[in-house]
Amino acid sequence: QMAKLSSIQEKMNARNFVFTSEVFSWAIGLVIGCTIAWFSNDIARLWIKADTLSPDLVKTSVFLMGGLIVLQLPQSLYTGGILGLQKHGLANGLGAFFVTLQNLGAVAVLLLVSPSISLFFAWRFFAMVLRVFFSRFFLLRCLPAVAKKTDFSPGMFKETWKFAAGMSGITITGIAL
Repeated sequence: QMAKLSSIQEKMNARNFVFTSEVFSWAIGLVIGCTIAWFSNDIARLWIKADTLSPDLVKTSVFLMGGLIVLQLPQSLYTGGILGLQKHGLANGLGAFFVTLQNLGAVAVLLLVSPSISLFFAWRFFAMVLRVFFSRFFLLRCLPAVAKKTDFSPGMFKETWKFAAGMSGITITGIAL
């Protein structure tokens, strides 16, 4: 959809599409992530059998996983938008940088600070917040400038809602696995 909206006459539609998609992806991510956070105690106690870890540590880790899920859907949107604008080098560069930061940073934190599972997830959450912020920044920067304020336009999804639902389903399934 972003590739279609990148033509000159569709500048405003591209910004409205991103903003509207953003609202939906953050809302869905928040519902899923907050549900996981809300039930983190039950998930830690009933689903995860961690004999060597304290229940509070497992609960905190599950809570942080919920936070990561909140960020994953918007992150997928921003990366998909950058790719749709044919900025593959930028998308790949951001992805490579932040995956490296996430993984090497986690190793460094575990080796230099404390070998704690909750610290591992806290680092990953911090790195994902940075990734979401910069991905959004670069996506908006790549969009054509317009003088008018962007609008929430759910009607834009009449043509693409099936595709968007399918992509969201794939993202959610990937997160669950």
